[in-house]
Amino acid sequence: RAPAPPAPPWRVPAPPAPPWRVPVPPALPPAPPWRAPVPSAPPPAPPWRAPAPPAPPRRAPAPPALPPALPWRAPAPPAPPWKASSLPVLP
Repeated sequence: RAPAPPAPPWRVPAPPAPPWRVPVPPALPPAPPWRAPVPSAPPPAPPWRAPAPPAPPRRAPAPPALPPALPWRAPAPPAPPWKASSLPVLP
């Protein structure tokens, strides 16, 4: 196989990478090994200790009921009926 010919003199070499290119930060390291895993189930109670009662189910507190309308507040008057002359006539 013949060696490749030298580059022609008019071929400009590629410029080096610009200095303003910010390097990509490395990925986050894995979790440290000294973190003890969280046990999935609590340890069994010792035999001389009475078993704890089951925890009651968590219920969301009921929202407070709206207070009744104030007796001294007069009800809002009904909206006035629209006048036919003020409405635009649609074709």
